[in-house]
Amino acid sequence: MKTLKITMTLIALTLSTHAIASLDENTYKFDVMEKEPVRLIVKFKDQSIHNAFLLNPQKELMLKKEAEIKNTSVSNLKERYNLSNSGNYSQGFEKLEVLSNKNNLKFSHLNSLALNSDVVTVEGSDVDAETLAKQLMKTGDFQYVYVDHIVKKQFNDPLYPKQVHFLKNKEYNLSGQDYKGMREMTVNNLGRKIRVGVVDSGYAAHEDIDPLNEGYDFLVDENSSYLNPETMDDDPTDETELVDGSFCHDGHGLSVAGLIGAKSNNGLGVAGVVNSEDLELVYARVLNCKGSGRSSGTLNAVAWLSGYDVPNVPSISEPVDIINLSLGGKSIAGCNDYEQGIYTNAMNNGVVVVVSAGNDKTDAAMYAPASCDDVITVGATDNQGDLSQYSNYGEHVDVLAEGTNVDMLSTTKYGNESLYFVGSGTSMSSPNIAGGVANLILTYGKQKPYKIKGILKSNGYDYYKNYLCSTLGCGAGLVNMLDVMKSLSTLPNIEKYTKKHRYEGYESAEQLTWLASMDKYTDVCNSVKYTWGGLGANHEGITYKLYKEDQEGSMIYEETLEFPQKIYTLDESAVVGVQACDSYGCGNIKRMIGKIKKPSYCEV
Repeated sequence: MKTLKITMTLIALTLSTHAIASLDENTYKFDVMEKEPVRLIVKFKDQSIHNAFLLNPQKELMLKKEAEIKNTSVSNLKERYNLSNSGNYSQGFEKLEVLSNKNNLKFSHLNSLALNSDVVTVEGSDVDAETLAKQLMKTGDFQYVYVDHIVKKQFNDPLYPKQVHFLKNKEYNLSGQDYKGMREMTVNNLGRKIRVGVVDSGYAAHEDIDPLNEGYDFLVDENSSYLNPETMDDDPTDETELVDGSFCHDGHGLSVAGLIGAKSNNGLGVAGVVNSEDLELVYARVLNCKGSGRSSGTLNAVAWLSGYDVPNVPSISEPVDIINLSLGGKSIAGCNDYEQGIYTNAMNNGVVVVVSAGNDKTDAAMYAPASCDDVITVGATDNQGDLSQYSNYGEHVDVLAEGTNVDMLSTTKYGNESLYFVGSGTSMSSPNIAGGVANLILTYGKQKPYKIKGILKSNGYDYYKNYLCSTLGCGAGLVNMLDVMKSLSTLPNIEKYTKKHRYEGYESAEQLTWLASMDKYTDVCNSVKYTWGGLGANHEGITYKLYKEDQEGSMIYEETLEFPQKIYTLDESAVVGVQACDSYGCGNIKRMIGKIKKPSYCEV
């Protein structure tokens, strides 16, 4: 039977020096049968169609059962799952049938997306997907129509000596980025763990990585080899049961997560770029157990991780700080408007998005999300610090990072190196940079995404010896991570402070009488006054964030002030932190500690 090659190519394949080194590069490529329905991302001009499809009969029944079990209302559950109370599924089906008859095609609704968009399948077309999308736009029924492209993966610790990106860049280590120096400067001044979203093949348990804490499965995928179709749910585990009773998993997401946050100093395997004790990984599963997915699932995942509502998906507990996408696909038009809107929304919500450039040895302009604005696109170097032979290049590449022969976590055992293997690809470069950004934010607080991008690009090694980069374009080249950390050391920092009782020195008979009368209305004995910086003087352009330490030692944000003084009613053992901020960012959190002298009235 005649087949039509998909327009999406494998963006990155993790290559191993062990067992998987023999895999053919086409192992994870799939031919799409010519008669297979075309999947499109659309936005209907008639928004009642979208609203109607937000709630199908099966979902309605599920909500009613859940409402009975939890003794709540269906209306409350609709709000939780970001569903509309208006709209009628049968009405949406009827209107979609009208569109089918009008265009002599068969439209079917697959699932709904963020930003009031939907995924539909179209049967009966005799043209390719891109041409069909253009034809449908001319009908006047849609605000936009885009192909739902296939996206694929980009691919005292014993293996630490092999992690050369931790070392300085020297003549004998031209792929070094000095992550060791960066980690030595990293201090958790954020007051909490940094949250990094991993949009990939999902979570897999491993001896060298923290257990699953939060995540969601955005994969919508049917395959005759699956026991059950893949549908969106709250379990982002990288595993699918097959009809023969076996289980299929990919492991790419685990490798990416490990590069960012594998446990360090635990006597096992590798060390992550970020101290795992300061890190919280949030998993969004968008790739199936063969490493393949769709752009619609990826975009839903990015929207969800950024704090935006996604139909049928409970809102995230809180938006992440960074999103890593070690995946992508080839798109003739590059980054379309819908995709760009998702990434721009993420940036506007303060989320830094890091993506891999792709592994097809060509210009990244024809790949998404590599060609999108408002993201940091990362290419890969080889062991000589040059552009790797597989990495994409061009004006859309912002920086480079080590991506060749990288030690990482595996869900499969290879030889004597149980649960670890060596791989290459821009999939390895992207989490390299994402982890560096995490260290930067941990130390200096939240920064504007465009500022972080500028900092990275300002601290690339000069690639005057780099022939490929000088001819093809590698952005700022390989990033020096220690210089990245030093570049923000000029941010405003609090060095001096005072902590004293608000009524220290109130000892006269009149003052003691006054304290007794005030104690009826407020806790005068636990009234503590803090001043800092200029010790009471205001400074133009500077604001101050205040934090309180919880029982676990984390600094929890309280409020922002413009004047460097605050009075709290609290026990003297409580710890208050202050952080100075200007238009460029925030300095370290200064913990204001020390004993106070209470008036004698409070000693009775």
